[in-house]
Amino acid sequence: MRTILVVDDMAVFREPIAASLVHQGYQAVCAANGREALDMMKKKSVDLILLDVAMPIMNGLDFLRALRHEAKYKDLPVILLTAVSERDYIVQAGRLGVRDYLLKSRFSLKELSARIESYFQAAPADEDAQTKPDAAAPAAQTSNDDEVGEATIVMTDPGVNPNATALEALRSIKPITTRSAINEHIESFDELKALSPCVGQLMKQTASSTCSIEQVARTIKQDQAIALKVLKLANSVVYSRGEPVESVHNAVMRIGLSQIRNVVMNIAVMDQFSNDTTAAHIDVRLFWEHAIATGMIASQLTRVRGGNENEVEAAFTMGLLHDVGRMVLADHLQELYAQVLETAEKLQLPLEQVESRMILVNHADLMDKLLHAWKFPKNLINPIAFHHLSMANARKLAPRSITECATLGLANRLAHALLLGSSGNESIYPTEDFAHALKLKPEQLDDIVETIPDQTHDVKFAMLSSTNQQEWPDIRVNTRKQLEAPLRPIFISAQSHLDAFGIFTKVLADPLASPEDPPNIAVAHISNVNERVQVTTLLRKAESEAGVENLPTLLISPKANILLEDSAMANRSHQLLPSPTSISRMIRALRVLLGVEQQAGGAAA
Repeated sequence: MRTILVVDDMAVFREPIAASLVHQGYQAVCAANGREALDMMKKKSVDLILLDVAMPIMNGLDFLRALRHEAKYKDLPVILLTAVSERDYIVQAGRLGVRDYLLKSRFSLKELSARIESYFQAAPADEDAQTKPDAAAPAAQTSNDDEVGEATIVMTDPGVNPNATALEALRSIKPITTRSAINEHIESFDELKALSPCVGQLMKQTASSTCSIEQVARTIKQDQAIALKVLKLANSVVYSRGEPVESVHNAVMRIGLSQIRNVVMNIAVMDQFSNDTTAAHIDVRLFWEHAIATGMIASQLTRVRGGNENEVEAAFTMGLLHDVGRMVLADHLQELYAQVLETAEKLQLPLEQVESRMILVNHADLMDKLLHAWKFPKNLINPIAFHHLSMANARKLAPRSITECATLGLANRLAHALLLGSSGNESIYPTEDFAHALKLKPEQLDDIVETIPDQTHDVKFAMLSSTNQQEWPDIRVNTRKQLEAPLRPIFISAQSHLDAFGIFTKVLADPLASPEDPPNIAVAHISNVNERVQVTTLLRKAESEAGVENLPTLLISPKANILLEDSAMANRSHQLLPSPTSISRMIRALRVLLGVEQQAGGAAA
């Protein structure tokens, strides 16, 4: 369990924060000044400090100087939580290794929780990466940020703890803007250009119990672009029933009055964020393909669990809009956000963590604000705001909408694993907890995985009518090409049918391989040490049935430190990756195992 030290002389502020941290699953300890905090740390190991500046006996800056004087606390993360906003204090704290602060005047527990999680997501779950390094895997010695990034990307040095290097890379990132500057930008987001007048009129009409199909059809016809897309969508795989519809009136009848509101809003939002400025930094086509795929999967999951048609439509809307905050950031921050994208790609870290470090806000927090401003239904907002969280954290922060959070979280992760489009965050995340939360059966997930790619292909051209189908990049084909060798994998995990890593591995497999071709790679996902024996047994059985043994093996585990049983590791080349992991990192590890690429130092895997 993570331990957080709260240092503040005001009990009225200190104690509620500590109580909230305990509720979120952390262990919280408190101190009223810097001297008490130093004494506390002699008795108790801590993972993060929330620190006030203005305190009696020993203030926050003096505490920081004393803290950094000890080598073991040199990189311990500290978040300033203070009423003091003078630049001099912030600069001094920055020189002492503080990269994050929150003003008490603008404080919220939700934002604090997100900041804390951004520090811990890349770190081992049950170990203090700063004070308890893995004796068997010492941290890499790096001299600059580039070397940290390279160590994180290559992941081939057996003496490198991959999770530790990811944590170092994350902590090496410095803000590229100030809190006041980013707040000014966020305020300007409220002034986003208005959606089509057709949309506003339709919102008013559909809110009335006397609204008719004729009224809605007349309103939609006022905007030819929206009318065309409504027609195409009505004839797509989502709504297609019987003969094609040829009029807006019939299209509205087919889609239904209860759902047309969301359909038109979705189309309008997509139109607003599909401009050339945004496209300079994000491939708009691939962004919306990922969004549509996520929406399609979310709606299928909702239907599988018995949701009604309104709930199914709401799930599609959640999926479609879950990453729009990234488009807003790219559109408004432009070159600033381009640096965020480049840094996330270079260091191969989850984009939301890099956003929080570099521009002090992430896209999900921004969407929370925008969706409220756009007057979206409240039941859609929490799942979108929390879609990147783990299942455990979603339960703590949104217990009343946990089913919707699990639905959107799983849909997003499956869309990434299926390589359907690209949101800018190219990582594969575990899915088992989400599938269990929804009580999803393996055969139900198999059906979604098989049908969604074709459905997404149909819907994306209906909703993005100006796009030329021949110009659309195929990420699946392009990613397979990066391997430069045919992949014929065996995938093993304790829950293979619910596992995103298995889905991704299947997508990468050579589509031209015949059943007679022997496998050439094994990929094993071990979620915890208790699964080690089971996964080893399953892999040996699969290898025996395929007539092979000791296949080169990619081993994926939370801290990239769980191997197969000793007897199974003998004479077996292998690579270790943490979970979650970036797609490019996984491709590189597979290339090493396939003999296409040499690992660091020039030695073949």
